[in-house]
Amino acid sequence: MDQNTLTEIQELMKKTCDELNLQLVSVRYYHDDQMGQILEVLIDKDYHISMDEIETFTDKVNPLLDEITSLDEAYTLDISSGGSEREIPFEDINLVKDYYLAVKLIKSGETITGKVNDFDGEELTILYFIKGRKKLLKLHKDDIKNIHMAYKA
Repeated sequence: MDQNTLTEIQELMKKTCDELNLQLVSVRYYHDDQMGQILEVLIDKDYHISMDEIETFTDKVNPLLDEITSLDEAYTLDISSGGSEREIPFEDINLVKDYYLAVKLIKSGETITGKVNDFDGEELTILYFIKGRKKLLKLHKDDIKNIHMAYKA
């Protein structure tokens, strides 16, 4: 697939996401040895997308993709959520306050798993547990390498 076609697809996906109040996470086109050509589209809705929303998006973009004449080879369309592996930017922290997050620190490389207690734009306070006891840890955002969704162990 040429770059112009991929750009056209990305614009179509972005427009459709905007219409449905969703966020476009990524679009990529790649070859898989077993599945052949894959058009992968990752979407989300403030980290809370439902299967119904993914289905609505899929139903809307399928006929629109058929109209792109330069998309003339066989491919598998794979539309799914942004996923838990997606890095969470600081500006989205308040969207995931009720979820467990994995916060990786720059200096030690340690990962702290807990819930956001507070975030003022510069300092993040995490509520986590050590041996059943609640702990609060304040971290400046400059000390944080990355943040991802996590699961309670």
